[in-house]
Amino acid sequence: MWSPDNKLVHFIEHPHDENRLLFFSFDYTHILKNIRNLQADRQFDICGYPVSFDLLRRVQVIQKNYPFFRPYRNLTDKHTNPNTLDRMKVRFAYDVYSDEMIATFELFKKYGAEGFTNEGQNYLEKWKDHTVKTRNSQGFLSKETYEALIFTCKSTAACVRYLLQERKFNSLESNVPIKIDKETTANLLKESASRQLPQSVRTLNVLNRLEKPTLAILDELTKSPVYPGKGTGTAAIARVGGFIIRCLYEREQCNKCIEKLETIHETSQQKCDFLCLTFETDRGGLFYPHWSFVSRLVTIEKFLRKVVPLIQGATHIVKDLVEFIRPHFLKCESMSCGEGPTPDFPIHNKELVQCILDKFLSPAISNYANYISGMEKPKITFKKGKPLVRKYRNFS
Repeated sequence: MWSPDNKLVHFIEHPHDENRLLFFSFDYTHILKNIRNLQADRQFDICGYPVSFDLLRRVQVIQKNYPFFRPYRNLTDKHTNPNTLDRMKVRFAYDVYSDEMIATFELFKKYGAEGFTNEGQNYLEKWKDHTVKTRNSQGFLSKETYEALIFTCKSTAACVRYLLQERKFNSLESNVPIKIDKETTANLLKESASRQLPQSVRTLNVLNRLEKPTLAILDELTKSPVYPGKGTGTAAIARVGGFIIRCLYEREQCNKCIEKLETIHETSQQKCDFLCLTFETDRGGLFYPHWSFVSRLVTIEKFLRKVVPLIQGATHIVKDLVEFIRPHFLKCESMSCGEGPTPDFPIHNKELVQCILDKFLSPAISNYANYISGMEKPKITFKKGKPLVRKYRNFS
């Protein structure tokens, strides 16, 4: 790492092979974590552009109005107001600077949320000048973090150029594994809900006693679809619709059935504003749902807003919701290609509807459980931090 003139360099020649190079870099994950910590502690601006966590905290406040699907699902207090232990975790820093978070900022800017900008690239360009000119403790990057960032960027760029041009690599891929969170269902809801119903009550028994205005929402599935309205909530549901289409392809469902649910990428951005969140996070491989399919999902989400608060604490929530919604969804004309054994209920229709409801309701209930947990008040404690007994909290 040190040249003959005692300067720090990001590559050296291999000691046993002159035709090879060795590249050095700092741990980029910890560099990213340090940048996040500096931003969380300090408020400043670079050439008129504000740089702070205020917008990130505003995203969390706005998303509290969406109990089921949010533009950025995993945003929690550990991201916006990290404590000492949370500051040491790299995963939270990755979430803050992820493609999904950048797309969320773009979405809020598109729909006119005050203060949201897409000038993040300008921040990167001004880091060096700002660090050099700063003479106080409120600077953006510390000297050590800045030097590590510049060193790692130079080393990474030189290494990529060397592998592509000198070693004739065809492509390079990141070695960061993709982590897929497992969707939990009724257990999370039962743990976090307020137990409005006894545990012995079956969800289906509650659904069978719903009022007519609530049931009328499901009747909209049998009518002609209505173009979904604009909004961040619709954009979040549309992204889930693209995930469902991917699942249908993986399960090798009928291609003609799937074609009715999918739209072409080139026309999606021209006609469907609610697909902008999917477009901003797309790095290749995402699917774009048709507006009629999104309209059906919006109708189901509207039904869940009315029903789920009534079934907190009941059993078999996801299973019974699927069984209750499926007969209405089977009557939807766009859910089948018509090649099944019978014209009324073809087998393609049953398999398609079952997969859609499973993949839509499971994350919806899981997200609602997290929503309820976030809305709960903090525990009441004694002076030494010992929590009060639950019965005193309930009956005092």
